[in-house]
Amino acid sequence: IGGEKDVMPDVTKVARNGICTGNKVTRARSSYEDGYAAGIYVDGGRDILISGNTVTECDLGIEIGAENPGQQTRGITVEDNVIFKNDKAGLVFGGYDRKRGRVTGCIFRRNKIMQNTSHRDAQAELWIQEAMDNRIEGNTIVAGPGGLMVQAVPGGVKNTLTNNVFYGADGEATGWTWGGTGGTGFEAWKTAAAGQATGSVWRVVK
Repeated sequence: IGGEKDVMPDVTKVARNGICTGNKVTRARSSYEDGYAAGIYVDGGRDILISGNTVTECDLGIEIGAENPGQQTRGITVEDNVIFKNDKAGLVFGGYDRKRGRVTGCIFRRNKIMQNTSHRDAQAELWIQEAMDNRIEGNTIVAGPGGLMVQAVPGGVKNTLTNNVFYGADGEATGWTWGGTGGTGFEAWKTAAAGQATGSVWRVVK
């Protein structure tokens, strides 16, 4: 964990230059703090490739975080993973509140993120926390029944969502939150995202 001084006093020495590929992760769940365990989790690391994994039935699918203040998680590439039927969220990135670190300069592309919001305390298929200057591109995101498609906190800024394909029963009924504003409807979300959702489209699942 980057920034845990009792483990490594030099906070510049973090997990880095790694590859996590070809794994299947199932039922990673936490019994404390309301249960937010991710199947694959990077916290404070840098320059890591996470590719070709399958994550299912966890609290969260894949999370790129920065729990310690002042820590910056950067250079993480999350691509070509299948993230499905996790309980509370599919793909998550950012520090979990304003007092934490930040996630920046990461790429999330060509992932399949499907039906990850079945729990009563579910967040969203795509959950953007305290993060900036990240790219989310070419992903397939399938909204679960009644679940939020996207959730972004006010500190999730300057992230670009390009050419993502969203699926669900009804684009006009699908919920989202963005920067403290909530609503329904795919076009309304694109308006709220203020140009950060270039080329993204909605397709109805029949």
